[in-house]
Amino acid sequence: MKDLTDRLAALSPAQRELLEARLRKKGLTAPRSGVIRPIPGRETMEYFPASLDQERLWFIDQMEPGNPAYNIHTSTRLFGHIDAGLMRRAVNACIARHEILRTTFRVVDGRPVQVVAPSLEIDLPIVDLTHVPAEDREKAGQQAAIDAAAVRFDLERGPLIRVVLARLTPEDHVLMICMQHAITDRWSFDIMEAEISQIYLALREGKKVDLPPLPIQFADFAAWQREEMSGERLERRLDYWRRTLAGVPTVLEIPPDAPRPPVQTFNGAREYVIYPDRLLKGLKEITQQAGATMFMTMLAGLDVLCWRYSGQRDLIIGSAIADRDRPETAGVLGYFLNMLLLRATIDPSMSFRQLLAQVRERALGAYAHQDVPFATLVSELRPAKDPSRTPLIQVSFIYLDFPVLATPERAGFSATSLDVDNGASRFDMTLACTEIPGTGIH
Repeated sequence: MKDLTDRLAALSPAQRELLEARLRKKGLTAPRSGVIRPIPGRETMEYFPASLDQERLWFIDQMEPGNPAYNIHTSTRLFGHIDAGLMRRAVNACIARHEILRTTFRVVDGRPVQVVAPSLEIDLPIVDLTHVPAEDREKAGQQAAIDAAAVRFDLERGPLIRVVLARLTPEDHVLMICMQHAITDRWSFDIMEAEISQIYLALREGKKVDLPPLPIQFADFAAWQREEMSGERLERRLDYWRRTLAGVPTVLEIPPDAPRPPVQTFNGAREYVIYPDRLLKGLKEITQQAGATMFMTMLAGLDVLCWRYSGQRDLIIGSAIADRDRPETAGVLGYFLNMLLLRATIDPSMSFRQLLAQVRERALGAYAHQDVPFATLVSELRPAKDPSRTPLIQVSFIYLDFPVLATPERAGFSATSLDVDNGASRFDMTLACTEIPGTGIH
C-alpha cells in the first residue's frame, strides 16, 4: 500500500485529475492522501473547531435564528407493535455513540465552535392519533410529520435533534426524526436509522448491542479539514476552481413571477411531475452513446432550460455531494455535505450532444476536486453580498439513479417513507429527480 501511496503522490495534478476522472466513471475513487485521526487530548478540550461549511450555516442562522429551512428530516411509517420505551432507549443509545448529536455551537473569538455535551438524553414524545376518525388518520399523520419538520432549533442551547413517534393505530406508527443541518446530512440519516433499528432489535431480544467502534467523530474531521484547507495545500486545490470558474457570473437570473423580497425568506413549495418510462429509456440511450451518466444528461437539460429562461449563456448550477471519500467517515454522523459548482457555457449553435460532452468533462473535473468546501469557494469568488439570495447557487440539481425500496425493513418492521413538504426551499429552484423502474423519472 505504501508503494501505491507514493506513486499517487508523485502524480502531477493533471495526471491525478485524469486518474480520478477515469475511476469515478467506473464508480471508484482514488485513495486520498492523509489519514483523519482523533484530535490529541480531545477528552480535556472544552470545544472543537467547526467545519468550514458548519460555519457558513451558523452565519445563515444568525440572519434568522431557528429558520426551519435548514432542518433535515425524515418520517418513516412503521407497521407492527412498537415498544415506545425501547425505541426511546435505542434513540438515546445512538446519541451516546455519536458526539455530533450532542453538539451545540457557541462563539469564541468571533467564530463559531462546536461544544460537545458529555451526555444527552432526549424524550420521545408520542402523538396519539388513535382517536382521530379512521378516514382522517392519514392526513393527521402527515400533518404531525409536517409539524415535526418545522421545529425551530437554537444552535447555542440545543439539543439540535428531535424525535417524535405518532401512533395511528397500535400496529401503525410514524417515526419522525428532525435535525438542524449543521449536525447532519442525508447519508447520516441512513446511518442513524440503521443503527436505531439494530439497537432496538437487540434491546427487544435482550441481546448485547454489537456496533463497531467509530474510528473518528465529526469534530475530528472538522479539525482535519481546517488543517487540510489552509496554506499551500489549499492553494493547490483552489487552482482548478480558479481556472474553471474564471469570469463566470455569480448570479443566475431566473425571472420570478413576483418581486424578489429584499431578504431571502426560504418560503417554498414542491411540485411533483412524473416523466414516462419511454422518455427515461430514450435518455439512457443518449447517455450511453455519450459515455456519460444520467446525472450529466439531465443536468445538461436543466442547463438549457435555465439558459432559455434567463438568457444567460454562462451559468452555474449547484449539486450536493457527500464528502465521504475517506474510509474513516463512512459510519460517522455529521455535516459532510458539499455543494459542487457546475458551470455550463452554452453556444446556441451547438448540438445537445456537444453540450453534454462539455457537461461530462466539467462534472468529472468537479468530482475530482470535490473536497474544496463550498464555503471556501464563496470566500474565494467573493460574490456581491445580496441577502435576497443564496451566494453563487440559485438553482440546484439532485439525481438519484438507484432503486427506491417501497417497503424497507426498519427495526424489524415493514416500513415506508413519507414525503413531507415543510414549506421551505434553500434555493430559488431545486430539481430533484429519482428513477423509478417501470414508471419513469419522478
